[in-house]
Amino acid sequence: MPIPSLLSNAGRVAAIIVAALLAGSMFAVWRGYDFASYTPATYLEVHKLAVTGLNALLPVMGLVSIALVIALAVGARYDPRRMACYIVAAVLLASAGLVTIAALTMVGLVLLVVTALNDRRV
Repeated sequence: MPIPSLLSNAGRVAAIIVAALLAGSMFAVWRGYDFASYTPATYLEVHKLAVTGLNALLPVMGLVSIALVIALAVGARYDPRRMACYIVAAVLLASAGLVTIAALTMVGLVLLVVTALNDRRV
């Protein structure tokens, strides 16, 4: 039995809003700070302070977005095309999260190495 239309519509709107807020937040951090106007050390400090507050919120928003899309896929189990679209969307959202985690891990490692090399010179 398919979930009621109103619930399905509310789930779709919620999934789109959460995913859009997540993407908008990441875009604002990416483009919000003009690195050309800061010295490298100042830029890293400003960016680090801005991102610190989002480190708890953005992963939760990503998980909520994925969970909403999975719930929509379960609700659409009697419509194979729609269910397949939701599953693809959930996989792509999860992939984006994994790529982001991998990229941030690499950036963190590079910053640790650079910091260690700078501390060694002093």
